[in-house]
Amino acid sequence: MRYQETRPLPGGGRAPSRWQGELEGHLGRVEYTAVASTPVAEVTPGGGFLGFEFQGRHTPPAGPSRELAGRGFAECGGRG
Repeated sequence: MRYQETRPLPGGGRAPSRWQGELEGHLGRVEYTAVASTPVAEVTPGGGFLGFEFQGRHTPPAGPSRELAGRGFAECGGRG
């Protein structure tokens, strides 16, 4: 995962605003870009959860690639 932009957290630390990532396994490879879509819900000092939206591409070991898009939640910042 590579952070492209970050923002400060009120309790210290930083949270990603925009990032890129890659996942690879036996079902193929996923490359994506994600953008934070909610404020960080701080549950630990300097860390918490944030909502994000993503767009990317899944490339299977065989066959055509397909576009992906969706939403999710991620942990970020400190862990207490």
